[in-house]
Amino acid sequence: MTAWVAVIMVCMGTEISQCNVAVYPTSYYNLSDCRNKVAQGYRMAKSAGMLVSGSCSPVKIKGTDI
Repeated sequence: MTAWVAVIMVCMGTEISQCNVAVYPTSYYNLSDCRNKVAQGYRMAKSAGMLVSGSCSPVKIKGTDI
């Protein structure tokens, strides 16, 4: 089984030192749910004037693969 983790990078400016990466504490079993969470974070950061990028990363759950 694969779970999805939402990751978003938010930058206050164009320098890498002005960026922070956040990983949402919830995993998602549906990719579209994860993408919705990333989109929500993207909209919030963008509306505050920040530079933002995000994605969903797959995480394999050990012992569940067939």
